Amino acid sequence: MCAQSMLSAIENNQYMPNAALLIKLCKRLSVSLNEFSLADNFDISPLKQFNKTVEDLCNHHEYAKLKAFLLDSTTIDQVKTAEQTQAYYYYLGVSQFQTDHNLDESQRNLRLAISSAEAKK
Repeated sequence: MCAQSMLSAIENNQYMPNAALLIKLCKRLSVSLNEFSLADNFDISPLKQFNKTVEDLCNHHEYAKLKAFLLDSTTIDQVKTAEQTQAYYYYLGVSQFQTDHNLDESQRNLRLAISSAEAKK
């Protein structure tokens, strides 16, 4: 599946796995994606209420509501910075995978999140 060095890099926040690898790791470790939650929450907006809504929906596994919230034009208008864009696509990818089980669309959004992180380096 992946080398020990990659697992170590993931554990030490030196490498972010892509969606396919994350799913494989969860399956291998018997971690249900339905029970998966973030250790850190990421801001998608300068407004605390928007961030709180995303955090609550994600952490309560209300992925259909999260997806609808993220796709709402009011929410999209709040995304201003590169970091917020990265967080937006991350949450959108997670919500799409959980609601649509569409790995291709989820991976596309997670890749957008990762590529915006790589562009900052």
